[in-house]
Amino acid sequence: MVNRWIEASGKGHNIPALATYMAVVSVVGIAMVSRNLFLGPLPGLWTTILYVSMGIIGEHLYIKFPSGSILSLGETAAFAALWCHGLPLAMASVAIPVLTQFVTQRRAVLNSLFNAAQSGISLRLASLVISLTCGVPWHQEPKGQVLCVLLMIVSYDLVNALFVAAACAIDNGERLERYYVRVAYLDRKHSLAAWYLVNITTTLLSLHLGNIGIVFVFAGILALWGQLKSEQELRTKSLEARTDPLTGLGNLRYLDDWLNLDFPRLVAKQMPCSVIFVDIDGLKEVNDSMGHDAGDAALVHLASVLRSVVRSEDKIVRYGGDEFLILLKKIDLKGAEIIGQRILEALHKAETFYEGQMVSFGISVGVASFPEHTALGRDLIRMADKAMYLAKTSGGNAVYSADSL
Repeated sequence: MVNRWIEASGKGHNIPALATYMAVVSVVGIAMVSRNLFLGPLPGLWTTILYVSMGIIGEHLYIKFPSGSILSLGETAAFAALWCHGLPLAMASVAIPVLTQFVTQRRAVLNSLFNAAQSGISLRLASLVISLTCGVPWHQEPKGQVLCVLLMIVSYDLVNALFVAAACAIDNGERLERYYVRVAYLDRKHSLAAWYLVNITTTLLSLHLGNIGIVFVFAGILALWGQLKSEQELRTKSLEARTDPLTGLGNLRYLDDWLNLDFPRLVAKQMPCSVIFVDIDGLKEVNDSMGHDAGDAALVHLASVLRSVVRSEDKIVRYGGDEFLILLKKIDLKGAEIIGQRILEALHKAETFYEGQMVSFGISVGVASFPEHTALGRDLIRMADKAMYLAKTSGGNAVYSADSL
């Protein structure tokens, strides 16, 4: 459920309870934030603007690594502000940026208020930890500073995760402990160490270098974000250039890369591999009688069937208009023949329809393997092609190997 008042990820049965919980936290938290902002002393105007601006950038900036893990920087400016300038600036550095998401990301009203409130309450508890650690004699020493900053961030993190986990538990009607472990650790275990490292570093640099410290860190983070984004765009363009737009399978460029890079490695290691050549029987009749859109539906359907049969590590290529190749690593001739039979059976069971009409077609399958037949990649494909043609001339819907040539 998503609207301008509340966002929920559950089934909607607990919306009243979720809304009540979020409203109570919002009232308490926003009151606490407002009191600190209006009554607490703020540093100079430019320092306030700098930290709030860094908070807005951090709240809208997510570093996504190639592994898929995401590093969020929403609280980074607030931690530095809390340690170096006090609670009022920390409140401003997290509450104002969170509330801007109501406009920039069209977050629901109650969710925006709740997020600002829970951050404010968590910062207040973190400030109490600072007060306690400042009474320790060694808190001014370098190692002591690192430990104190770590305790500040850990206390914030644990309390903040509790607020989020409680909302998830209410929303989904589940136990709090399950969601607390998930929110505090499981959902971000791959980026948790980086998150702590960035926040500790930013806080200590801001302490020793002043405002230039937080600017320095965020400049580095922005450079990293730009680099990762650029690499992601290059990977996307490279993938698109090697992908067939209709079926989403690899294209001839992808096949060339496999022949020039992957296949020679398999030969050098004397690792068995096989090629399955699949050709559609009757596609021309489908195009003539039902139209080319129906023929495209048949191609897409066959691509789906091939994906369902082969392993995730196997490669599927659209070789021509109605021809497909399956590149099997560590599969010998006998294993490839079994997979070919499975493809025939899966296609027979999975009927395809276009605009309510059944699209009838069959396939012919040819198989060739290394080292049984050849040590040359393109020859392997040609032999699988010839085996496929033999299957087609024998009536189709059959699997023939290069041994039959």
